[in-house]
Amino acid sequence: MSAENKKVVRPDESRNSNLAVDKSRRSFSKAGVVAPVIMTLTSKTALGGVYQCTISGIQSGNQSSHPGDYDCGVGFSPGGWRQNAVKTGNQDGNLNQWCLASVNPFTIRRIRINGSYVKQVSYKGEWKSGGDWTEIYNTIKTKFGSGALATTFQFIFGSSSFGDTSMWDMLDKYDGSLEFHAIADYLNAALNQATGAFNPVYEDITPAYIVSIYNSTTLSATQKKEYFELIHH
Repeated sequence: MSAENKKVVRPDESRNSNLAVDKSRRSFSKAGVVAPVIMTLTSKTALGGVYQCTISGIQSGNQSSHPGDYDCGVGFSPGGWRQNAVKTGNQDGNLNQWCLASVNPFTIRRIRINGSYVKQVSYKGEWKSGGDWTEIYNTIKTKFGSGALATTFQFIFGSSSFGDTSMWDMLDKYDGSLEFHAIADYLNAALNQATGAFNPVYEDITPAYIVSIYNSTTLSATQKKEYFELIHH
């Protein structure tokens, strides 16, 4: 995958995010529950695809009729981001793509053991070294620098509920949770800004947009999770 920068910058992005939350709140209030509204997202017709896959586009799509269907579930799955973070091939959610998304999955260090320096990667509470771990160390060091710390969930989403748990550890420990899906979509949005991999769907689904949905006080946890699930595999 090309590392070509293709960042989408929209001056009215924050305004659109606020509108998205506001419109979705009114839509969900009318429906009583989110499922009947959101579950139509993948079968509704496109408004150019981009707006259609935001929460704002859900209700607008219900009120409009256009030829053709649009699939919003183009992002990599949470499982892909979790399982392939230790791989550097062409797998969905591989380490190179974590780096392109500017999110570090693992803390690294270089320490002296028995007179020799050893490159180590923190993985599931243990320090790993040698073999493929050396390549993982080098890839992370190249992007984030020596002694780089894993990116925490709190740093990205602002929530202190999980302490200093890293983004990757959240994927590993909280399978199926709201956070599990929010993290995947944040990574997808960040990767898209770097490469355009998921355009046109993710043109208006930015990292900031994902964070704003996660922190919304007008949407329930169920509503947030159902939306996040619809924009990845």
